[in-house]
Amino acid sequence: IARKGTRIDHAASKRLIQHKLSRPLEQQVQLSDSIDTGRIYEHWQQLLAKYPDLAQMHDRLGFEQEYRGLLSSLKLHPLIIQKLTVLPRQMPEWFEKALFCAWLAVLVVKEMGMDTASLQAVMVASLTHDIGFLHIDPQVLGKQGTLTPEEWRTIQAHVVIGQLFLVDLPDMDQRVPTAVLAPPERCAGPGSPMSKSGNLEPLGKIIGLADNLQSIRMNRFASSGRTLRDAMPYLQMNDFTHSAEVYRAMCALLKKSGLEPS
Repeated sequence: IARKGTRIDHAASKRLIQHKLSRPLEQQVQLSDSIDTGRIYEHWQQLLAKYPDLAQMHDRLGFEQEYRGLLSSLKLHPLIIQKLTVLPRQMPEWFEKALFCAWLAVLVVKEMGMDTASLQAVMVASLTHDIGFLHIDPQVLGKQGTLTPEEWRTIQAHVVIGQLFLVDLPDMDQRVPTAVLAPPERCAGPGSPMSKSGNLEPLGKIIGLADNLQSIRMNRFASSGRTLRDAMPYLQMNDFTHSAEVYRAMCALLKKSGLEPS
């Protein structure tokens, strides 16, 4: 259609637009060394080694066998595998965040007594809730200083990008794309580009709280030696921000974590 190095003028762009692919472009991409659930588990083990308080909580709750089994049973669509293969290479800090949120969100769902389908759905949603960042201009994401309103809207759009990607995948639990929209939202006010304040998908509320606690533990507590248990005062001061059911489940987990508050 156009040789490498060809200037894409109006005529060339018209040829590109009119060209019909035999399959969608994303289905033709072949990645070497693709990630799978076994590799995701290996990355998770590295995260536990990096944050001993998470390892202690994981062990105290006796969650290892169940979590490993749940992860190994996930049926991830090839396009999700494609995104998760690229994420740790391009944006390792966001992949670490996805691992943390998947673990904590599954624990909360389990504490709330929800079924296995919900455990699987919240794990997939947690792993993919930030993949929209792969489609955001790196210059905007990495900008130092104040963002313009347009740049801020561009960053906010990552959840919509993720939702649009997930919603059309075959056999997808539709709670997953709905939950992906929710983390920037809060029960007390608008935050996401598709605000549904006070009426969010329950799994989205859980991921939203896990997202908050990841930021506190990995960012604010990074140099202080504090543990995830020390996020309890944050939860208590912001109990109105998250749904009562999710708040109670998260507090119960932290109390059972075996971690001492500092």
